[in-house]
Amino acid sequence: MLTRTIGYSLFEDEVDFNELDSAKFLEMDPDTLSGIGEEIKTIIQHVAHLF
Repeated sequence: MLTRTIGYSLFEDEVDFNELDSAKFLEMDPDTLSGIGEEIKTIIQHVAHLF
């Protein structure tokens, strides 16, 4: 689901982090998940030249 929000997914439907069972189970709020997504996006941009 996180890949959908950062643009690295084949799916384009909206993701509501408040409704994700996995986020509820991990007790993670939407802001934390968004922050993780942005960090992952930055990391991917830095290593993309390796592929």
